[in-house]
Amino acid sequence: MKDCSQCGKSVAKYHRIYKGEGYCHSCYVRMFKLCVCSSCGEKKRIHYKEEKLICETCHNNKPCIRCGKQEYKIGKITVYGPVCNSCSPYFRQKKPCGYCGAMSTKLTKTEKNGTGLSICPKCYRQEKGYENCSQCRKNRLLIETEHVRICKKCHEVGLIDCKVCGIQMPAGMGSTCDSCGWLKRFKQRVHLLKFTISAEQVRVAFIKFSEWLLQDVGSNKAVMTIELYVPFFVEVTRFWNKLPSYELILQHFKPKGLRKYLKVKQWLHILYQENFQDSKKTDLAEGCRIDALFAKIADQPIIYELLQGYQSELMAKLHAGRTTLKSVRLALQPAVGLLLRTHQIPTQSEISHYLSEKSGQKAALTGFINYLNRKYGKHLVCNHSEEERIQVQQRKKKNLENEIIAFLIKSREESKPIYVIDWIMVSMKYFHGCTYRTSSKFEIKHGQYVVFQDGKDYVLPFLERGIP
Repeated sequence: MKDCSQCGKSVAKYHRIYKGEGYCHSCYVRMFKLCVCSSCGEKKRIHYKEEKLICETCHNNKPCIRCGKQEYKIGKITVYGPVCNSCSPYFRQKKPCGYCGAMSTKLTKTEKNGTGLSICPKCYRQEKGYENCSQCRKNRLLIETEHVRICKKCHEVGLIDCKVCGIQMPAGMGSTCDSCGWLKRFKQRVHLLKFTISAEQVRVAFIKFSEWLLQDVGSNKAVMTIELYVPFFVEVTRFWNKLPSYELILQHFKPKGLRKYLKVKQWLHILYQENFQDSKKTDLAEGCRIDALFAKIADQPIIYELLQGYQSELMAKLHAGRTTLKSVRLALQPAVGLLLRTHQIPTQSEISHYLSEKSGQKAALTGFINYLNRKYGKHLVCNHSEEERIQVQQRKKKNLENEIIAFLIKSREESKPIYVIDWIMVSMKYFHGCTYRTSSKFEIKHGQYVVFQDGKDYVLPFLERGIP
């Protein structure tokens, strides 16, 4: 049951829907007065607030907004205008299929097992025994022929000419070939999508981009991907009335943001034909990465202020031409890693412990430690003790040992065999302290695996139930 938008009365079906509101019969008679339509000249009921006295029939006497068909039976009145029966499913709300649960706008009632469920086209076709025709590739009921199973139309009619390009094709394909069909769908999709872009000049740019995309990837892929690039043009209209320069676009979207729209980026390079300096692109990317580092400690004001001071010193060197923005980011990265552990000015023991686990960051961290010594009068050194280094190695060895044990237990308990290459990669780290490279070779000798790598032979235990 539905409620009338005027009196609230519950009705099984609205007598009239006008501008999204439903009217029962009584309210329809009361709100819609008999007037002479200014278009067709006939006496029709028109809403009393309507400024132009045009009846519903004349108002909806327009081509289908999706396919452009002129003479058709109206399937649905949308906010954009009327659509035909064939196009109306594209404007319905998606509902779950009663069999597979997939969301669809083209559900069909079925009386199988007396359930009366609404099912999607895929499940309906499976239930009826539809298969793909080997000639037209349409999913239909097939008939047996002398050589192959094909649909009735392909069997009886054979080959026909495409009405658009004239090439011969199986009759089951309809009136147009695949290429012409995809091209028609692409033009229809672009026509609908362009109305989501409010700025006229940006809309024109979107149409030009769609033409380039069609030439670049073909009509098939262009139909399936054109919608992915619309958010870029919608975002542009929020800040500009026309497509700005490539430099402004890059500054707004950043290199990371433009990676979402790679085809748009390629088109912009061709459109502007300008060699935007690679150094500027790199600096914008590095600036985003530096912002991400500061975001990690944004909720900790003490270390945030500490890192800002260090960044100011690095930026002074950058403006003096003594470093690059990438070097600034590489210097800030280990500093952030250390501060996230200490949450304050680090002590010597905390620095030593950090470097014992990340010894490769010693050079990058030295600048930050020197800054702390100058700024706060500390006497810190960027070093770690031998004892801590040994402890870290022992922890790593223990972790590898646990991994080996877990691997062996898994290989014995699970019914599926274990791949030998997985065992070799784990055991190489544990027994020889090196990483197995996929380019290396191995073989089985005397009940053991022998790996040949860097001119050396590495012997590893044999694994039962292992497969190559």
